[in-house]
Amino acid sequence: KLEMEPTLYTPKGIDCTCPIPDDMMNMIKVHMPNVWEQARVILEEEEGLVLTKDEHDDTKFEVLPYKLSTATDGNNEEDDEFQQDENVTILSQSKHYLVAYKPPTVVCHHSAWTGKRHETRRSREPTPMIQRVRNALSEEYGKERRVNLVHRLDRGASGCLIFTFADGDDNMDKGKGPTATLIKAMASPDATKTYIAIVQGNGTVHGKDLTQKGWFTISNFIKDENGNLKEKECSTEVRFIR
Repeated sequence: KLEMEPTLYTPKGIDCTCPIPDDMMNMIKVHMPNVWEQARVILEEEEGLVLTKDEHDDTKFEVLPYKLSTATDGNNEEDDEFQQDENVTILSQSKHYLVAYKPPTVVCHHSAWTGKRHETRRSREPTPMIQRVRNALSEEYGKERRVNLVHRLDRGASGCLIFTFADGDDNMDKGKGPTATLIKAMASPDATKTYIAIVQGNGTVHGKDLTQKGWFTISNFIKDENGNLKEKECSTEVRFIR
């Protein structure tokens, strides 16, 4: 779930919920029977997440069919089919921005931060989200339409990803267009991104039962995929549900 306070270009703010990948749901049902239904009550009632599909609101989902790529040497026909699957799910859109669903294993865009996949251990790199969105918009509008990333998500994470239309920044003073405004809004403490994650263990660390602790904060420097520290602080509020 992604929430952003109102701005000049988002007068009603942004409040989007994206699908939980089907493979994640299957892992829960197979390895943690009964946990999902017990956790659902807490997630919906206490945290305000919408986890059941609302037929009247297409921005709220529970499960999205998702084909997980397998580790291959790059010569597998199924892997080729996966590479060609560049469908984009748009969760919300206005004349200034759009929110798209980013599936797991897909990078937001290629950069030094994402690193490179080990070709002998992983399948080939799926098309990055920014290119997928550009391709989808080009098909919709019949011409190329550029977009800018407002923020990023890790390769392995799925979630809501905000893009702005690059032409909205044209003829605007530097720092006052949609892109700069939404980047600033996302950096605000009032903007929140809420995720559900499956973790190993029973919730006990150093003799403390963290499932009874409620919300607590973890503050560390960010690491890239290779484990190298970056000089950028990161704080995350965590709560163990079950």
